[in-house]
Amino acid sequence: MSQLLRRILLSASLLLLVCLSGCLHDIHVEGGLPDGDPELAYRLVNDEGALLLDVRTPQEFAQDGLPEARNVWIEELPQRLQEIESLAGGDRKKPIVVYCTAGVRAARAKRILLGAGYTQVSNLGGVSDWPDKR
Repeated sequence: MSQLLRRILLSASLLLLVCLSGCLHDIHVEGGLPDGDPELAYRLVNDEGALLLDVRTPQEFAQDGLPEARNVWIEELPQRLQEIESLAGGDRKKPIVVYCTAGVRAARAKRILLGAGYTQVSNLGGVSDWPDKR
């Protein structure tokens, strides 16, 4: 293999690693509850009455949304915080589990909810991470 080809492959590999680490970082948000833990999310919803929030588009939600979930599209979330307050019974300590397709939009939703004063927010990740969907 030529020296140039080796350098190109090495550079491409390093770039891929940097991109992937950046994507993973976007999914986990500091504060609130742990992220990316399907068993925790399931327990929060089924045992502790957490609000399960699908932040995908209404069309995505209609295709394969979880039956227990409420759909609030991430682009509308800041304008619908009053609705979230109502769904949470006015309790900003009520657990909220957010999800989307892969966890990136849910991470954004978690940041918005934490910024609005909700303290117990967890990012499940993607809809396929839900234990009943595996």
